[in-house]
Amino acid sequence: MGDVKLPEGQHWYTMEDVAKHDKETDCWIVVQGNVINVTHFLNIHPGGKDILLEVAGTDPTLVWETIHAPGTIEKVASQFIVGKIKGWTPPEAVEEESVAIWVRNDVGGGPFWALAQVVRWLCNTEKHEKEYARKLKATYGPREQRITAPDNINKEKVNERAMQASMALRQARK
Repeated sequence: MGDVKLPEGQHWYTMEDVAKHDKETDCWIVVQGNVINVTHFLNIHPGGKDILLEVAGTDPTLVWETIHAPGTIEKVASQFIVGKIKGWTPPEAVEEESVAIWVRNDVGGGPFWALAQVVRWLCNTEKHEKEYARKLKATYGPREQRITAPDNINKEKVNERAMQASMALRQARK
């Protein structure tokens, strides 16, 4: 890690370092290898501060990617990145009670791409992915609108989705 120079003010961290920042007055998370200080954002987070406190000091990348549009870090959180994780690799999600295996490595034809395509075909996941995308759009609106703060009408939907994501994360930790 010594060869790679980080921007001024950023440092290399380990997950053990980040785990110490799990309080309301000092809250860090890791998203896509970036260590982000979200302490300032707790009270204005569209999903509520509880969802951030639930994942404080951990790497909620998988949950992040299902909720946030690509480029959200660059648009919203880039100035709050305090560093990077040494040796970070993207987490893989495996649903325990499902035949579907989700592999994040299938972008660009990685080593699991062919296997992922066979699993998608066998499990007919394309139908489920389309249904999920339809529900996501119905709940949050187009992708561009999902990264903006909700109005009062949609706030209940956003809070409900945040609670569902929090419950899914708790189950994944068990």
